Amino acid sequence: MSQNSNLLPANNSYNEPETAQIPSEKYSLIVFKGEQIINQFRLEGKSSYKLGRDSATSDIVIAHPSCSKNHAVIQFKSSPDDPSKVVPYLIDLNSANGTKINFSPVPQSRFIQLKSHDVLNFAYSTRDYVFQNEN
Repeated sequence: MSQNSNLLPANNSYNEPETAQIPSEKYSLIVFKGEQIINQFRLEGKSSYKLGRDSATSDIVIAHPSCSKNHAVIQFKSSPDDPSKVVPYLIDLNSANGTKINFSPVPQSRFIQLKSHDVLNFAYSTRDYVFQNEN
């Protein structure tokens, strides 16, 4: 996992970075409860997807009460190593109960690069969100 500098204002609002890009590759977020798939979200046609409890501001609603209204964002942006390449990242929006990638806590307010098959967990929800590159 790679990290970039803190890019989140103190008021938890989220503004996409200048390097935001819509990916040409197709991605999805598959939601598991135990071993059962309960939902799947296609991540295509946008450069970012907000995740959280607030249905008015979230692209993907996480209904668990331990999740913050604006919990995290999946952000696609140019790679720092190759600006022609679009790379997926996750950023925790200073959530109250944290976010995990592959069951390890991630630092708040920092972009963490995602890889296909990474497992995302939000707060105390027992659901696993599997990030997948469909290409």
